[in-house]
Amino acid sequence: NLYAYSIRKGANPAMDVVFRHYNEALRLDPKHRAAHEYLGEAYLMTGNVTIPAGSRLDIDPGVLVIGEAGASIIVQGTGTIQALGTAPKPILFRALSCNNRWGGIAINNTGTAGASPTQNLRYCDLEFGDSTAGYAGCVAPVGSKIIIDHCSFRFLTANAVDGTDARVEVRDSLFEKINEGVHCTSSTVIVLDSTFRGMVGDKDGIDFDLNGSERSRIERCLIEDGSDDGIDLQETTVDIRDNVFRNISDKVLSLEMNGPLGPPTITGNLIYNSGSAIALKSGISVTECHHNTVVGNQEGVNLYAKAGASDGGHGIFHSMILWDNIADVKLDSLSTASFTFSNVSSGVRTGTGNISSDPRFANVAADNYALRSGSPCIDTGKDASDMGAIPFTGSAPTFLRADSDASQAIGINDVVFTLTYIFRGGTIPPCLDAADANDDGAVDISDPVFTLFFLYAGGRNPPAPYPVP
Repeated sequence: NLYAYSIRKGANPAMDVVFRHYNEALRLDPKHRAAHEYLGEAYLMTGNVTIPAGSRLDIDPGVLVIGEAGASIIVQGTGTIQALGTAPKPILFRALSCNNRWGGIAINNTGTAGASPTQNLRYCDLEFGDSTAGYAGCVAPVGSKIIIDHCSFRFLTANAVDGTDARVEVRDSLFEKINEGVHCTSSTVIVLDSTFRGMVGDKDGIDFDLNGSERSRIERCLIEDGSDDGIDLQETTVDIRDNVFRNISDKVLSLEMNGPLGPPTITGNLIYNSGSAIALKSGISVTECHHNTVVGNQEGVNLYAKAGASDGGHGIFHSMILWDNIADVKLDSLSTASFTFSNVSSGVRTGTGNISSDPRFANVAADNYALRSGSPCIDTGKDASDMGAIPFTGSAPTFLRADSDASQAIGINDVVFTLTYIFRGGTIPPCLDAADANDDGAVDISDPVFTLFFLYAGGRNPPAPYPVP
């Protein structure tokens, strides 16, 4: 706030006194002085800032933009905003008062054609914003193109990004403690390499309704710790690839009806410790749902018709791992599901190449769902691929039985390490197979006891691999 007051310095004699004291603090305290030099210029928005057609607003790296209640940036017509921060000097957007949030950044019909201007937010950090009056999101492109790159959105009461008839690309960005992360209607949306964490209340990480002129994509994202859906799609054509979802209380993928460019595709995703992992409903027919690992959820795949709908969900699945879900597969009388070359814990499904056998994940306790050597899922997916989202990458790592701390030797430290892990919440052993000293398939109190007998009481040698890793 002191930075903000500097813009209107002289308007309040009491603040002049504060500023003299603050400048003295900068002179005496190198830490504060470094912060001052980092921030560079600061600007206070006392009301809306409008960028008219043909004009351009540049915001430089390290700038601090503080908004009074509801104050927003509005880009009109062929106007442009280029807020281009850097990793060491991001652009900060903040509220002047904790009780009165600033508005947002609205982009109004600047065009989506090839010749239309592209709005850019790069290395921008937005906190305690709301939305511009008449718009739905803190960043709200309407009939416009925007690239959001390496940005952070936190503590927002509105959706972080909300587009309508827009083309939106989000890259390497963070959405944390927000309403919805990215919500778009009738838009083409690409979301890559981004994290969505801690959505508040009945809000989804990503929510698309209807479709733009191209297929949308959601790739290599992490979506976690949400109380509603991870991704919610309605009549939208989206390719959902190579993402990780965990701790989503409701539906991870909530997909309803096909989009105008065809149904969504679901490939290479890891989904665990959530509610309903893949929910297909009310007329959607997904023909490409393969190489996904779905573990430890309330429901693995759920296909159904919503109340009043005349059709259910339909899915064709291959090279899937559905393991240890309370219900691996559910479907109602209006829905259909076919599986081939898949591993399902509740029993072998009807279809070519299906199995029901322990997939031998690398380290479930450490959330590592890659395949270990000897997994029945290796080379048994469609076209001799590996089942699941994370393929086997080579020969098994070496380990020494009973070497719990991976020191390449067996001693009392291994006993202490294992006991601390079991009873004190200590570090997970680098290799659980090594910590399983008696090779009974579990890491429990019998393993440190076995090691103690081996070391000090003439007990039998650890099973292989011992004595050579």
